[in-house]
Amino acid sequence: MRTYYCVNTACRSRVLMFAWMNGGSRSKAVAAAQILLPRTEMVHGHASNPASHFYFRAGNVSQNLKFLDPRGSRECVGNRSTIIELRVNGQTVVPPSTNQRTGEPVIWELEGEPANVNCAKTLCILALGITMRMICEYGEMWPRNEENIRQIPKKKGVYVLYDGSMPMYVGKGILRRRIGTARKGKYRGQFWDHFSWYVLKNPRMIHDTESLLLRTLPPYLRSRTKQKGGFTNARKVPEPRENRHANLITRRVMV
Repeated sequence: MRTYYCVNTACRSRVLMFAWMNGGSRSKAVAAAQILLPRTEMVHGHASNPASHFYFRAGNVSQNLKFLDPRGSRECVGNRSTIIELRVNGQTVVPPSTNQRTGEPVIWELEGEPANVNCAKTLCILALGITMRMICEYGEMWPRNEENIRQIPKKKGVYVLYDGSMPMYVGKGILRRRIGTARKGKYRGQFWDHFSWYVLKNPRMIHDTESLLLRTLPPYLRSRTKQKGGFTNARKVPEPRENRHANLITRRVMV
């Protein structure tokens, strides 16, 4: 079977395409796409990667976009894998043809018209929503005991220690090790009896997430954490000085 290539030119056909890549995250992305993306009647794929290319019509996208798995992958160069690619120009193998990597026939699964979308930005937001999930595992308000601490994953993340329901400490690191060690410390060992933990999908967001919690909670709600926390490469917008008076509020009791 001969291999054909299709050049999608935005200024001519105005057809954009989502390409769903192979890998552990693909099945979750496809499941999310069935809910989040508009239905289109133009879809192709091959046996090991079915329903992998979805076509839409939109006139305001001018370049290809890739959405990478923030967790990375040992199987790909640079430890990053592509989950979704938004293509509007360049070369794409289309039916009837053969996938050069697997030798499988590339076939149409739906051979109708691509769906019209009013704004391609909407599709980009949907794609980001599929790939950029922030939290992948968490446990909240677990009682402090040996069994619960053994159940904490040996993964990096952010955690909060509580005295009852009162936050006492916010930290980050390898969760089981950090929370287990916190039981023995003289400074906070006997000041907490519950804990919450959060594994972030993108480890590079751990520092800023900890800083966000620290800066949001007043000092008396994190009394065992002294530092305030700073963001990575974030610009602080200065407060407008023209009018620094807050609006009066009634604090009316809602019944």
